[in-house]
Amino acid sequence: MAIIGFLLPLYGEHHSELIMHLIAAILFLIGPLGRVVGSIPQLFKTNVCFEEIYQFEQILDQSIHQDVPTDKDTIIPMKDFKQILFKGIEFHYGNKEDPMFSVGPIDLTLNYGEILLIAGGNGSGKSTLLKLITTLYFPDKGQILIDGTPLSKNFYPGYRALFTAVFADFHLFEELYTMDIIDDEKINQLLQKMNLDKKTTVANGKYANINLSTGQKKRLAMVNSLLEDRSIFIFDEWAADQDPVFKDYFYTVMLKELQTAGKTVVAVTHDDRYFDCGDRLIKMEFGKIISRD
Repeated sequence: MAIIGFLLPLYGEHHSELIMHLIAAILFLIGPLGRVVGSIPQLFKTNVCFEEIYQFEQILDQSIHQDVPTDKDTIIPMKDFKQILFKGIEFHYGNKEDPMFSVGPIDLTLNYGEILLIAGGNGSGKSTLLKLITTLYFPDKGQILIDGTPLSKNFYPGYRALFTAVFADFHLFEELYTMDIIDDEKINQLLQKMNLDKKTTVANGKYANINLSTGQKKRLAMVNSLLEDRSIFIFDEWAADQDPVFKDYFYTVMLKELQTAGKTVVAVTHDDRYFDCGDRLIKMEFGKIISRD
């Protein structure tokens, strides 16, 4: 605007129309140009984030092909348990003396080959319990015992090898990071089973498309979980975003197939009409187990 104020006396009234056009053009450009200039710092931050993600992918790729030395005593072989006991476990969000929310004390037994369903309202602690079961969260109190033997934190990595999970806040990657040997034929069969064969394919260990609906993404996460083929399957409201056909298929077919294959299943659910599909049902409220069926 200062430039226009400088030019106006120079050109006078003979070029007033040109000057008005110039003013209009500048006024229209001020907003977009301001947004472009304002986005430059964000673009720099985005570029840094992409670089860090790329470096993280490189680390993951290298770790897959490296032989990591492990103490065989710290790894619990797949299916090598009969019973896992969670004895008086507690977890506190925030300050332990004045926590924002607490889960526990929880006394729970997980038996090999069973289907355990967990129900409860929103915020009752179901998802937190799953993360305590898998030791993604360390209990603040209590013990985890495998066939009567207490599990120390040093043994958590081996213990976690028992689990494959689809949590409510799961994230999908295009690449199949967790598998050394990738069987395209098996993956395509699972994609067909999940009715995703027309939505995506796999080649060279990478999905062609993960831009799917929420329900379809959960089915693709299920494919990944089945490929991992661990001893214990964890599902956090997996059926919540499925259509009625797939919801029924999950409870009446998939869970039974996993159990027949010798797998243990722990599933959070709100679908009371399918409560009878589990061997046991526990209900939670305010971070505690209030009933067991």
